[in-house]
Amino acid sequence: MQLQVDIGFDQLVQLAKKLPGNQWAKLKQEVDKQHATDRSVSELECFLLNALFF
Repeated sequence: MQLQVDIGFDQLVQLAKKLPGNQWAKLKQEVDKQHATDRSVSELECFLLNALFF
């Protein structure tokens, strides 16, 4: 069984603020991990695009 709920960003923030400490830590860790992955891909793309012109 799968449930999908559409909520706004502000509602998401309010829900996140209500999380217990251990769940907040897990959520933050997952978000930070995704952000680091996105950043490293972006840095690699920049490097490759700039390297083509040298």
